[in-house]
Amino acid sequence: MKLIFCGVLVHSLFLASIFDIYFNSPVLHGIEAFHPSFEPAAQRLVLFVADGLRANSFYSNSDYSPYLRSIIETRGSWGVSHTRVPTESRPGHVAMIAGLYEDPSAVAKGWKENPVEFDSVFNRSSHTWAWGSADILPMFAKGEASGRVTTFTYPKIMQRFSGDGSNEKLDTWVFERVERFFKWSGKTDQKVQEKGVVFFLHLLGIDTAGHDAKPHSKTYLKNINLVDQGIHRIEKEVEKYFNNDGKTVYVFTSDHGMTDWGSHGAGSLDETETPLVAWGAGIKGPEKPRSPKESPSQWGLDYLDRKDVNQADIAALMSALLAVPTPTNNVGIVPKEYFEKGSDWIAKAVMSNLQQILLQFERAKFLVHEKVFSLLIVPYAELSSIDQWIVELKNGNHTAVVNKATVVYQVALEGIVYYQNYFGRSLKFSITISHILWMAYLLTRLICKPRIHSRNSLILDLTAGISMSTILLLILAQKLPLQYVMYYSLPVILLWFILRDCDLWWPQVAPVVTKNFFGLLIVFGLTILAIGCLVMSFFERAVLSMALLVISVIPLFGKLRGSKLHWAVASMWTLACIALAIFPLLPVVGKEANYTFVFAAGIATSILSIFYVIFFNIKPRWLTLGQSVLVAISSTNVLWTSSNYDDGLGLTITNQITSWAILGLSLALPLFAHNTFISKIVSLSLSISMTFVLLSVRHEALFLLFFHIMLNLYPLVEFNVSSVDQFQLISTRQMVVPKLNGNQFLLADLCRAYFYLFCMILAFFGVGNIASMNSFDPTWVRAFVSTFSPFLMGGLIVFKTALPFIAVAACIASVSFLVQRPIQWLLVLGMCDMMALPFFHLVRTEGSWLDIGQSISHFVIAHVCVLFLLIIHSGVQAYLQYDPYKVWRKMKGFI
Repeated sequence: MKLIFCGVLVHSLFLASIFDIYFNSPVLHGIEAFHPSFEPAAQRLVLFVADGLRANSFYSNSDYSPYLRSIIETRGSWGVSHTRVPTESRPGHVAMIAGLYEDPSAVAKGWKENPVEFDSVFNRSSHTWAWGSADILPMFAKGEASGRVTTFTYPKIMQRFSGDGSNEKLDTWVFERVERFFKWSGKTDQKVQEKGVVFFLHLLGIDTAGHDAKPHSKTYLKNINLVDQGIHRIEKEVEKYFNNDGKTVYVFTSDHGMTDWGSHGAGSLDETETPLVAWGAGIKGPEKPRSPKESPSQWGLDYLDRKDVNQADIAALMSALLAVPTPTNNVGIVPKEYFEKGSDWIAKAVMSNLQQILLQFERAKFLVHEKVFSLLIVPYAELSSIDQWIVELKNGNHTAVVNKATVVYQVALEGIVYYQNYFGRSLKFSITISHILWMAYLLTRLICKPRIHSRNSLILDLTAGISMSTILLLILAQKLPLQYVMYYSLPVILLWFILRDCDLWWPQVAPVVTKNFFGLLIVFGLTILAIGCLVMSFFERAVLSMALLVISVIPLFGKLRGSKLHWAVASMWTLACIALAIFPLLPVVGKEANYTFVFAAGIATSILSIFYVIFFNIKPRWLTLGQSVLVAISSTNVLWTSSNYDDGLGLTITNQITSWAILGLSLALPLFAHNTFISKIVSLSLSISMTFVLLSVRHEALFLLFFHIMLNLYPLVEFNVSSVDQFQLISTRQMVVPKLNGNQFLLADLCRAYFYLFCMILAFFGVGNIASMNSFDPTWVRAFVSTFSPFLMGGLIVFKTALPFIAVAACIASVSFLVQRPIQWLLVLGMCDMMALPFFHLVRTEGSWLDIGQSISHFVIAHVCVLFLLIIHSGVQAYLQYDPYKVWRKMKGFI
C-alpha cells in the first residue's frame, strides 16, 4: 500500500512538472514602454484582416481582387507574411497586432484564449475602433486597453457553415457598419480626429467559405471579390471623411491560410503564407526587384519587388507608421523596405523597435537576478555583447547598433528565451534524474522484500535531511514556487530510499553481476531496444508490424532449438502474428465505412467458435453456441443497418432494439461460463466480439479477430504445450489465484510484462491513434443511436476502445493462473516509466495545437497506462475466478 501511495505521488509530480517546465507564458509584465522620438508617417491606420485568406489564392486570382491588384501595381508595397504554427485565428491576430507568438500556457485554457493579458498596437493607439467577430475582438479590449478599444461585433448566430451565402453576410455586415460609422457616428466623436487612431476590420467570410466550400471553390473566390470591393468602398469613405489629407495608411493581410481541404492549424505553405499589402501615408510605391525572390508564375508579379515579413513584424510596422510605442512583448522587427521615409527616420524607427526588445531582455534578466543568488546565477553567454549595445544606445551611438540590427535582434530574443526558461533546464534535469532513480527503486523492490524493521542509518538520514533542508531554504529565500521544493527534493528522497535498503538488495545483486555481467548487459540492452520500439510506435505504427514479425518467428526458432511446443500451435501463432502485422500498415479507421469487412469478421468469428465447441470440451456448450449465433446476428445487423441508412430509412427500431439487446447479453452471458481456462476465455472473447462488431465500420473487426487468436494462443505458447492431451488438460484447468510467491525475479517475468505492455500498445495503435481525438468517429455508434447525444455516444465509443484491452488483460491473467505465478506489476510500471522518460523530453511547445496536444497525451498515456492496466486486470481477474455454478450451489444450500 505504501508503494502504491508513493507511486501515485511520484507520478503526479512527473505529470505536473511539464506545465512548470514547458508551458510558461512568454508574456512579461512590468516592461517599460519606449516612446519613439520621431514624427509619425501617418496620423491614422486602417487594418483589414481577411481571415483564412492564403497568399496563393489571393495573388493567383487577380481577377477577383482588381482593386488591391491595382494598388500593388501602382501605389503600394506587397509581400508574403509568414505565420507560425499553430495557424489559427487567435494566435495569428495576436502575432500581427501584439507582435507576440502563441502563448504555450494557453494549453491550460484549451487554446480558447490567451491566459495572460498582453500589450498590443491597439493599446498603444490613441483609440481603436474594431468591427468583426466576437471570437477575436474582445481579447484586444481587455485589461489596460479597456476604454481605449471600442468593438462592434455581429451575433454569433451569423457564423454558420450552411453554404447559403452566410459567409458573405459577415463581411457585408462589417463594411456597412464601418460606412455608417464614418457617415454618422464618427462626425460626433472627436477622438476620430486624434493622431494615432486605428480602425480594424476583421473579415471572417473568407475563412467561413473555405471551411464550408474549400479554397478552390467559387464561393471562396467570390468572397475575395466581395472583400476587394468592400476595401475600395471603405478607402473612399475614409478619404472623404478626412478630406483626402494623405495622412491615412492602409494595411491588408490575413491571420492564416488554409489547406485545399479547408483546414488550418499545421505548418504547410498554404497555411503559413498569407498576403500583405500596404499603401498610403509613409509606404513606398512599387519597385523593381532588388533581389531574386521566386514567386509562383501564376501570380504574375515577378517584375515587382516582393517584401516578405514574419507575421509579428506587422505589429512593429504599424507601430512605426503611427510612431507609437511598440507593444512591450513584441518580438517582430521593423520591415525597413516598406517605408517611404528618409534614412534618419528609418534609423530611429529601427532603434525604437530594438530598444523595446532590449527592454524585454532587461526585464527577463532582472526577474531572474532578482530571485537567484548571484553566486548561483549562470549568465547568458552573449550578455556582454547586449550590455555593450545598450551602452551604445544610451550614449547616442545609434548607427553602430542599427547596422547590426538583425544580429542584435536575434541575440536579444535568444537571451529573452534563455531567462524565461532559466529554471526549466535545471527542473528538467532534476525530473530526468528522478525518473531514473524511481526505476532503480522499483528494481530494488522487485529484487527484495520491503524492510520490516527500520534500519539505523544515521549518516545517510542526516545527509538526506541536510540536503532537503538546504533545498527548502534556497527555494524559500529566492521566493520560487513552492512546488519546486518537491521537484528538486525528489532525487534526494528516491536516492535515500534506494541506499537505505542497500544491505537487502546488494547481497542478491552482487553475485549475479559478478558471475554474469555481460549477460545482464545484453538483457538490459535488449530491454532498452524493445522499449524504444514501443516509443517509436507512437509516431510510426509500422514499427508494430516489424515487432509482430519478430514475435511471430520466436516459437519456430524455439522448435529448432528443441522446444516441445506443438508444431500446430507454433504455426498458428506465426500466421496470426503475420496477419496482425498487416493492420498497422493500413490507414487509420476513418469515416469511410466498409461493412463487408465487418460482416466477414463476424461470420469468421462464429465459425471459429463452433470449431472450438466441436473439438474441445467447452462447457456449457449451449452458451458458446448461443454466443456464436449472436456474433453472426451482430454482423448481419450491422450490414442491415447500413443498408437502411443508404436507403434513407435511418436507424429502424428493429435494428436499434437488436443492437441494445446484444450489448446487454454480451455483459451477462460470460458470467455463465464454467470456471475453466477454455470456457472462460472463449466466452469472454465472443462477448467482446459481438459488441465490437456492432461498433465497427471497417477493418477493425478483422483486427480484433486475429488479435483474439494471438491472445488465445499465447497461454499455450507460454505453457509450452506439446500435445493434444496436454492442451485438453490445460483447457479444463480451474482458474485459481496463484499461490506461489511472486517476489523472486525471473527472466520469464520480464518477457511476460513486456508482452503485456506491447499488446496494450498494439490495442492502442493497431487500427487507429487513441492519442488523438481525430481517431474517434461518431458513425461508430449509428447502430445504437441516431440522434446527437454526446454523453451516450461518447460512452459507447469509450466502451469500444476499452474492449481490446479487456481481451489483453484476460490473456495475461489466464497465463498467471496457468503457470501459478502472478504478473510482476513493478516490471510493468518500470517499463511504462522507461517509455515516459523520452516522451518527457519530446513534449512540444511549438507547432500546431494537434502536435502540442499529442506530445502531452503521449507523456500522460505512458504514466497512467499502468494504473489503467491495473484496474482492468483486477476486474478481469475477478471474472476469471468467478464460478457461477459454485455460487449457485451455495445459494441453493442456503435456501
